[in-house]
Order: sequence, then structure tokens, then C-alpha cells
Amino acid sequence: MPDFISRPIDRVINLYTVLEPSKNIIFLEGKQDYQFYSTHAKKLGTNLTFSEINTVDFSSLGITFPSNLERNNNRDKIIYLISEIHKKRSDSHVYGIIDRDILEYVRDLSSIDSNLILTDYGCLEVYYLSKLNIDKIHNTYCDKITDDIITKLCIAAAKATLLIIFEKKNALGIPKLKMDSYLNISSLEFNFVDFVKKTLENFKKDKTIDINISTKELLSIEQALKSSNPKNYLNGHYFMDLLLLFLKSMEKKRFQHTTTDQLEDVFRVSVETDFIKNEPLFQKLIQI
Repeated sequence: MPDFISRPIDRVINLYTVLEPSKNIIFLEGKQDYQFYSTHAKKLGTNLTFSEINTVDFSSLGITFPSNLERNNNRDKIIYLISEIHKKRSDSHVYGIIDRDILEYVRDLSSIDSNLILTDYGCLEVYYLSKLNIDKIHNTYCDKITDDIITKLCIAAAKATLLIIFEKKNALGIPKLKMDSYLNISSLEFNFVDFVKKTLENFKKDKTIDINISTKELLSIEQALKSSNPKNYLNGHYFMDLLLLFLKSMEKKRFQHTTTDQLEDVFRVSVETDFIKNEPLFQKLIQI
């Protein structure tokens, strides 16, 4: 995306409700979202304009930024912007794409504005994990990456993500521990119980929290989601962290200087439009 000057939110709202009410534009959470969605939308033949949410300056809202949304969360900024525009123009053509993430476990999705498009899975990264893309990466980048390995790491990353569901439900800000010590490289199983206990013990150093009660709640969340598809709620950053940990254990010399951002770039640019064109989100983009 070219360099930009951010515009105050009131000007953006005025632009798309008064000056250019028929403008088709889709706001996105960040740079990688922009690169991914705009590239594939163009190949699908759409004539949509995309923009990162950081082209909008929210600072004028001050303390009036809604208390139910996170001020520094790009997803919540999109939720706010689209809702405000849609309130003023019910026929608005301004949309936002946001990661489904853990929203359905901690919020009422029925309250989400109709001009907000949720990813089909937990996050953008899951679109990189189709079998077709994994096979391509296996053949062109690293033969240690297989569909079976990806499936196991999705389960591991989803278990770590349960901690995020817990903290959001309880309005906590829990610092995350490095996950290296909790992934069994040979089986790729994630030691969820130890991860939870160590994280909560670390958090309790300066916060009042009942570790036993919190641990039981986390185990209850795990049981409730046990039969769910882990791709529906896993955190993509956790997944990439664990995948890189696995690759470094397999080929340390090759991957010792690789970062998770670089690894994610490999997965993202490998995706061909044909791999994802039938996903509901991309079918919706065709229809806008």
C-alpha cells in the first residue's frame, strides 16, 4: 500500500456518508490483510478499493472511544468506524473485514454490523493452510511441512489460544509466556495444563487471581471446545511461532535466523487464488 496521510475519523465518516456515499471501499486490519485481500480480490475480477484502518486517525475521540471496544485494537477500530458510517447511511457501501478470532466465544456476534465481514475461520492465517497450499509449500519450500504436521500444530496453537478466551471473558491482561517449553516436538502435543499454571502463577506476582479457580475455568473452556475445529479459533501468530519452533528443531542451521514474519510471508505469497476462491468470504467479495 502506498504511503498515506491519516485522516481524522469525522472527515472519513463525512466523506463516505455525504461526499462519496456510493463509494465501494473495504477497511482492513493491517498491511498483511491489505496485501492478501487486495491481491486475490483483483484476481477474482472485483473492482473494490481496500484501505488499512490506520489510514484513519481516531485520536479525536479521546475518552469517548466506546468502553466495550479496545482503543488500540485495529479490529475494534474497524467495528466502530463501520457501525458509525452505517448508522448515518443505511445504504452504505463501506465495509470492513475483521478476523473472527475469538469473537463468538466472548461477544454477541448478532450485534456485529451487517457491513462487517468476518473471516470464515479464526484468522487470516488459516486461509494459508489449505491442503493445496500446504502441498505446494511442501514441494517448493520445505518437505518437513506436511498436512499432518499442520493439523497437529493447529491443535497446539488452538490450545494456547484458550488462554486468550479466558482473559477476554474476565477482562484481564495476562502476559503470555514463550511456548517453547510446552510443545513436545516429537508428538507436537501442547502441554496445556502446565502452560496455564505457569502463566497464571507468573500473572499472580502482581495481580490478585485465584489460580485453582482460574485453572478450572480454563479446563472447562478446553472441554467445551474440544470437539470444535481448532482452525475456528486458533491465534495465527501462535501457530506461526509453533511452526517455526518445529522447523528450527528439524533444520536448525537453515531456519536459525528465520523470523515468524518471514515464515508467514512464505505462506501468504504461496496462496493461489484458486486455492481460496470458493471460501464464503471471497464469494461475498465477488458479490459486493
